[in-house]
Formats: sequence, structure tokens, C-alpha cells
Amino acid sequence: MNLWLANFLAFWLQVAVITMAAALVARGFRLRSPSGALLCWQTQLGVILLLPVFEPWSTEPASIGGISISAATVARAASAHPAPMPVLPLLGAVLIAGVAARLIWLAMGYSRLYRWRREARPLDSHHAVIQLSGAAAPPKMYLSTEISAPVTFGLLRPTILLPERWLRLEPQLQSAIVCHECLHVRRRDWAFHVAEEIIRAALWFHPAIWWLIAEIRLAREQVIDGMVIRLTGARGPYVEALLVFAGVESDSLVPAAAFSPRHHLTRRISSIFEEVSVKKSRLIASIASITLCLVAAGALAIRTFPLYAQRPHVYRVSDAGVMAPRVLYKVDPPYTSDARAAKIAGTVVMELEVHPDGRAHNLQIVQALDPGLDQSAMDAVSHWRFRPATKDGKPVAVKATIEVNFRLL
Repeated sequence: MNLWLANFLAFWLQVAVITMAAALVARGFRLRSPSGALLCWQTQLGVILLLPVFEPWSTEPASIGGISISAATVARAASAHPAPMPVLPLLGAVLIAGVAARLIWLAMGYSRLYRWRREARPLDSHHAVIQLSGAAAPPKMYLSTEISAPVTFGLLRPTILLPERWLRLEPQLQSAIVCHECLHVRRRDWAFHVAEEIIRAALWFHPAIWWLIAEIRLAREQVIDGMVIRLTGARGPYVEALLVFAGVESDSLVPAAAFSPRHHLTRRISSIFEEVSVKKSRLIASIASITLCLVAAGALAIRTFPLYAQRPHVYRVSDAGVMAPRVLYKVDPPYTSDARAAKIAGTVVMELEVHPDGRAHNLQIVQALDPGLDQSAMDAVSHWRFRPATKDGKPVAVKATIEVNFRLL
């Protein structure tokens, strides 16, 4: 559990450093292109998710936050006295409970969306003022009395839910709203939305992930804003449509982006009126510079806060040309109360034979530590199951030496 907590803290700090660096670099390079910002933030999110997969894991002992970590530890001390509150298992339970709660919240929200679609009435065809080509499936539009702002969802059967108040708007505003939602359908943004919610549920404990996903969604909305204005040529009516729903709060159980989230409205309107035109060469140079800075920040974060893997057991096989056996199932040897009271720690070395059936036979202690711990190690290893050693591709019986480490945590 100490090793697990060390990796949790290290990953948390890695994400924090990389995200903070990305925010500062993007601000320094004045990345105002919505499409460039969207690419930058999505790439960063992907890098964060792949960090544990591609970064090197150290197998050396570490100390993080004052917690001593030993990657070679295979047994934990069991106290004969009342144990203090199990902080590490409690933390693990809180993290798992948070993920479960977030996923339940999402399931409830999605269930509510589909229930609203069943209860909504289809929109008359003559109201669909803008038809967009290129959509994988034409969206179905409905009027719902349950919502106060437009909602778009679904991938195989895309659906646009419009509030009743949409009928009372001027035709230009209706067109702007329908165009906005249809573009979300054409770009298949719902798939990205669901993936982001799952990521946020899995990493709910990190504020940097919440901030990063919020920036991704803001950039996505800004991209849609620009496309709507280019299609309709109606900048004023479109901004007015944004303002119509500016004061509307979407239902807290609806995990689908509202038409105009209040906390993003100012930045979206500023982006619309700034009419930022960035040369392609300058955009590529900015993204390349940001990427280099992020690579440097990532390397620094990984070097400063590395992840640690448990050091494998040491096997010394006596026969040349034989591939050593590997543990498939193991039982951790418990500390004896006498050894714990005496604060005995160290290594028990034993010789054994691993037969082709994957079982350990003829165990003998060659380096003793304590009579109780010696017997504890032998009893545990006798229940281990191995992938047998092989020679020329065939399972063979071999003699091997195994070290079992006892450390007081």
C-alpha cells in the first residue's frame, strides 16, 4: 500500500506540473486560435493518460512525502497491538467510492436524457431551417418541456432537444441555435463528450483534469461558434442567441453541455468579435513550441516524481541455458509477533526445486534470519505457484534460490 500511495502522489504531482506548464505556455504564446487550443488541450489530456504506460518505472527504494517505500518488500508487519486507523486502505476506498459516485451520476443523467427524448414531441419539419450535409445520421429534433436550454446527445441516433421557448424566438435566432446543435452532431462531439466524462470520473480527484476538460469544451464551443458564423453570416443574431440562454442554468443531472454555459460566455463572445486570423505557419510554429515546452515539463515532472514498480523476487537458477521460473500466485509471509517486537528485519534466502507442475519442493534455508520468520517464509513459498522453468521450450525441473525480504513498515 505504501508503494501504491507513492505512485498515486507521484502521478498527481506529474499531472499538476504538466498542466500548470501547459497553461502558462499557452498564455505566453497567446494561443487564441480555437482549433489550435482544442488540439493542444486534447493532446495534453492524451499524454496524461499515457504517462504511466510509456514513462520508465524505477525499482529503487523511494521516499515521497515522508513515506518510506521499499519496492522489494514482500511481507508486512502485523501488530499485536490495536492498529491505528488504516489510512491507506481508507484513501483507496474514498477514491473508488468517488469513481463509483461519478459514474452513477453520469448514468442517472444519461437515463434522464433518454427519458426526456421519449416524452418529447417531434419538431415539425418546416422548422428545421438549416440542413447540413456530411452528418453520419441526420439529427432528430424534439421539443421538450423538461429542459430550459438546448441539449444534443447520441451517436448512432443523434438527438437535439430544444426547449419550448425556442418556438417564441425570431427565425434568425432559431436558425443560429439549430445550426450550432447540428454542427455538434456532424462533428460527432457526443463521443468526445462521453469519453471526457469517463476520464473525469476515473480521475475525479485531480482539479487539473477538471480544468483541462473545461478548457477542451470551451475550445470546442469556440470552434463551433466560428463555423456557425461562417455558415450563417449572422454574427449579431448568433450572439443574441447566446445571450438568450446566458442566464439559464441546466439541470444538474444532465451530463450534456448546455448551449451557452455562463462561465464560458464572456470568452466565447470575445472570441467571436475578435475575429482572430492566424496564419497557418504561425499556428504550426506556436503548437510546435508549446509541444517542446510540454515535453520538457513532462521530462522534469517524471524525473522529479518518478513512478515505482515492485522489484521482482530474485531467482538464481543453477542450470545453464534454462529460463527461470516466474511467480503466478504468491502468499505474503506474515510477520511473527516476536519478530515484530524485536524489530527484526532482513532477508531469508532459501533453495528449492520448481517442478514442471509449477509447485515448490524440497525447500531449504541457506541464509536464516529468525526461526519464526524462516518458517513463515518457507510456509508461504510452499503455497506459491510458478510458471515452470523451460529449456528448449519444454518445462523442466530446476533448482533455484529465492530471496524473501522482510521489512517493518
